[in-house]
Amino acid sequence: MKTFYRHGRTPVFVISLLLVPLIALADKDDHDRAKQLRDAGDIVALEYILHKAQEKHPGKVLEVEIENEHDTVVYEIEILDNQGVVWEIKFDARNGDFIKSEKED
Repeated sequence: MKTFYRHGRTPVFVISLLLVPLIALADKDDHDRAKQLRDAGDIVALEYILHKAQEKHPGKVLEVEIENEHDTVVYEIEILDNQGVVWEIKFDARNGDFIKSEKED
């Protein structure tokens, strides 16, 4: 039984190891894309957006993404607030306008 359990976990472990570089690459691509857009003046600085996000929901920033949604570049910030609630907050990256926030499940 121990042998079966050990082998059952091996594929998951191997797959996890293979995904780590892809996750790192995705983060680097987001960073590079955001830098290019910021340098071109197409989006506002992330520091400004993080400040606005903290005003909405003070807490620990868990994740920052930049995405295209309906022909709009959007900063998506996930924050863990002081009550333990995770919030997803979206801002228009071009002008810093607040779009929406919602609790994560």
